[in-house]
Amino acid sequence: MPNPELSHWIGGSWRPGRSEIAFEGQTFVAPARKWPRADARDANEAIRSGVDASAAWASASRATRVAHLRAWLDALLADETLCASFESAFALTADEAHAWRDAELFHARQSLEIVADDVAERAGVGLFGAHWSDGAGRLAGRAVGALAAGATWVVVADPLFGRGGEALARAAERSELPPGVLNVLFDDGRAALDACLADARVDFARLAGDEARLADLGRKAHAGLALALRPTVSITRVLADELDPVRAAADLLETSFGRSATLSGQLPGRIGRVLCPRRHFSRFCEELLGALDRHPDVVRPVPLIEPDALDALREAWFLGLDEGATPLSGGDPWFANEEGARGSSVEIPRVIGGGGPGRDRGGVRRALGVRPVVFTNVDPRTRIGRFRRAVPVLGLLRVPDARAGAELARTLDA
Repeated sequence: MPNPELSHWIGGSWRPGRSEIAFEGQTFVAPARKWPRADARDANEAIRSGVDASAAWASASRATRVAHLRAWLDALLADETLCASFESAFALTADEAHAWRDAELFHARQSLEIVADDVAERAGVGLFGAHWSDGAGRLAGRAVGALAAGATWVVVADPLFGRGGEALARAAERSELPPGVLNVLFDDGRAALDACLADARVDFARLAGDEARLADLGRKAHAGLALALRPTVSITRVLADELDPVRAAADLLETSFGRSATLSGQLPGRIGRVLCPRRHFSRFCEELLGALDRHPDVVRPVPLIEPDALDALREAWFLGLDEGATPLSGGDPWFANEEGARGSSVEIPRVIGGGGPGRDRGGVRRALGVRPVVFTNVDPRTRIGRFRRAVPVLGLLRVPDARAGAELARTLDA
């Protein structure tokens, strides 16, 4: 098998980047993995490959396409490098990486089963702007529906987890997925995405990222491009009128700051705001504060993944203080207690900075990670009450009852 190092996957083969420029991806163990930096020329070749493959792929029977996709996912399931990829990219333990891989691959397989018997057909070339949280299996799961319907894909891998896109390309190679059906580009900037969005041969696009970035990317889209945008934001949880404050606090820590479940508060869809009925509010906040000091995932968090995550955390902290919320956790010192982390049985990996988005600027993403920011008495009308960035920030809001909370949650998550 040709070495994919410093190559894009285009037209069923590994091709060196036209720019001949490489960047280093994020990793917490040496050595850092290098990726080719795509430019408009690589994007043009990937799109042309997708266009060339589109007619034959769309004209094949759905059963034939699904059979190809089953073989593709089988090759992904057999990839023994995924666990190590998750360990190095997110500083997970071996057990956590195995759990992450199993959940990812289950998602991919389930997605194919859901669309296998569908009757929808969709030709054309699609653009998939991957997000690091898609991993490999979730990325495959989100792509498989359009593939089964007859479309071809150009995937632009997230530079913070290029191994996800690479894993899909390796699986395409091993399963002999028809050339051009799946094309994967690597880039640590915007050149490839911008070129694809502006190209009239691209029929639809699915993009994920923070809301400001999505708005900017949307402005680059050519007229007629069908855009599906997935903001990577936190969500709101409404607590029941009848609850056990101890159990509710423990559950919230898992869904807001758990290492495996949320990568210590960094995964999209994590709980970022809690609406608690007022008759339980004081006791719930008390239990949560005590649980914060005891929970092993809070003491030993996953390192920050996104380069500006600490800036977002600080922004939330000062917003809360300025707007009258009561802090329970956070602020200086930002990093988790080193002695507490050393008390863990898990070896703390050494952070290796890269030259691109994974670069360890000033030791920000060192292996100890950061303490979460938690505010109580948050006003939903304030900016901290509507803070949605997927970083370890939690706001506790008082509501009259669960029904009123459900109504408010719809507004906060809109």
